[in-house]
Amino acid sequence: MYGNRDLKPETSVTEEIGIIYSNDSGFSASATLFNTDFKNKLTSYDIGTKDPVTGLNTFIYDNVGEANIRGGELATQIPVYDKWHVSANYTFTDSRRKSDDESLNGKSLKGEPLERTPRHAANAKLEWDYTQDITFYSSLNYTGKQIWAAQRKWC
Repeated sequence: MYGNRDLKPETSVTEEIGIIYSNDSGFSASATLFNTDFKNKLTSYDIGTKDPVTGLNTFIYDNVGEANIRGGELATQIPVYDKWHVSANYTFTDSRRKSDDESLNGKSLKGEPLERTPRHAANAKLEWDYTQDITFYSSLNYTGKQIWAAQRKWC
């Protein structure tokens, strides 16, 4: 990862509203809606070279310009039996570039999704509280399709 002296500070304004329900049996559920507007959103791009020491792809930080991320999240925790409980979460994310500062092959990226921002993500976890201090769990995570930045202006 290389630095970039031309980086501008990222700023954002976020609105969020949500509702949570829980009861004495340990059941809980929540729903949240969110919206974030960014200026100078930070990201990183593959610059098309390999690090001579590690052999890994090399990335550089850059600003996207204006962007928006909005979506919703649903979550729940359900007691199953005695010391067992299940929790699950789903997030829907819609991300868009709002400025045409960037282009790829001569085409503006305005309106395109942000890199590495999946539209769908979910997870589920089964937990067993063996003792007050020891918990065992198994989890399953899903991350939806993501767009990865193509090599851009450094190539």
